[in-house]
Amino acid sequence: MHLKFPTCKTVGLCVIATSTLIYFFQHPFAKAESPNNTITTTMGGAYFTDFYTNKGRVEVCLPDDLSAGDTLTGSVIVVPDEKKGKREAAEDVLNGCVIEVAGEPTPVSQHKFKYVVPASQSLITLILRNSAGVQIGTTKIPVSPAPPAETSASEPTPDSYHLPTYSSSGSPAQCTGPFSGDFANTQIKVDDKPRFIYCESPRKVVFKCPSDLVGPGQIELTERGITKRGTMNGLRATIKTQYRHGTVGYTTAIYVHVDGLLGLKTPLKLKIENTNPGTFTMVGGNVQTISVPTGSSTYDYTLSANSINPGRTTFKLSWVD
Repeated sequence: MHLKFPTCKTVGLCVIATSTLIYFFQHPFAKAESPNNTITTTMGGAYFTDFYTNKGRVEVCLPDDLSAGDTLTGSVIVVPDEKKGKREAAEDVLNGCVIEVAGEPTPVSQHKFKYVVPASQSLITLILRNSAGVQIGTTKIPVSPAPPAETSASEPTPDSYHLPTYSSSGSPAQCTGPFSGDFANTQIKVDDKPRFIYCESPRKVVFKCPSDLVGPGQIELTERGITKRGTMNGLRATIKTQYRHGTVGYTTAIYVHVDGLLGLKTPLKLKIENTNPGTFTMVGGNVQTISVPTGSSTYDYTLSANSINPGRTTFKLSWVD
């Protein structure tokens, strides 16, 4: 049996924009691989470590608030390389690997692991090995020496938990409060459908916002028999530009479109980053944060850019808390 897992988790979207097409990359830094083909990014309340192989990648998800003494649960996601033309064979190879969390091995095919952080531990070493035991990649995840202050009393109530009010569609989002650290005790539903959980610590759980949620949806968190309900918006931000490849020395418009704002009460902040400053410069700076009003369901904003060299226009979009 071949299990399918979510593959898009990007809070900060990387966009290649042209006059007719917009391309979204799941990993904004996927090309900047380290020497051992391992990349760790932080987004949506979690560490996502990608181990790249010639069959695809294995992704390990851990909470980004790891502390000494924590009980935590993480997930392992297999993303076979579709371009090789033999998806199932590649998936079998990746599922045959083993992920070591601080020396404790877990078959990738289990797709999740539970770990108790020793009181003296300051780093968690992750190692991916193939079926022959050969190391594919490794990285270290920082551990705080002491956990943050308790988020609620020892006997939690629905008010002890805090639900997100918005998230990028298809990206990780987090609920905070007193959790067991074992996501077997946790369920999250959006519009009455269970959602994939990436990881959990004693203070948060990180889950996937539905890719098809654009606008308000009903979120329901259940933790050890306690249920909290609320409304959460899925937001979709896109960029379009009329940049002409290979042409330099002119000014072009950059069009930002945001959808899914219906029902939100507080204005949001969207950061726009030019990730290819060697090709063009944005008028007003290559990193800009704009205020997004929430009086209607959509919002449009226009910037300008000056071309300086041939090449493609690429951007990173991220919501600022």
